[in-house]
Amino acid sequence: MTGANLNVLQCAREVLNGTHDVPQPARVAAVLARQALEDAIIDLCQSAGADLRTATMRSRIASLRILINSDLADRVGVTWSNLSQICHHHAYQLAPTTGEVWHLIEQVDTLLKGGTIRTAGRQSQADSNRRGAN
Repeated sequence: MTGANLNVLQCAREVLNGTHDVPQPARVAAVLARQALEDAIIDLCQSAGADLRTATMRSRIASLRILINSDLADRVGVTWSNLSQICHHHAYQLAPTTGEVWHLIEQVDTLLKGGTIRTAGRQSQADSNRRGAN
């Protein structure tokens, strides 16, 4: 959606590559990827005319089903859920692998850069413009 989201996603890649020396790089990269996705979701909801700044992320994702389309909401929801599971540390779980986090970062990148979220936002604005003209 925005250059800032892509910059955060690039930082996630750098963490996984070892450019930044941080403990538990896979978890840190997942947190950064999730943040980029969450910011894009907020931007998308606002571009669709819904002010959901105070809503929970689950509510925002559920709203995407109505605001944009259910396919996009499902893909966003699954990606966000997987990232969230990695972000929350439990003593009884194994640490996420670098490959798992790379896969999720690529999914976020596809949603952001690949045009899925960006295109949906434009379609939503066009739909609302058409509705307003009627």
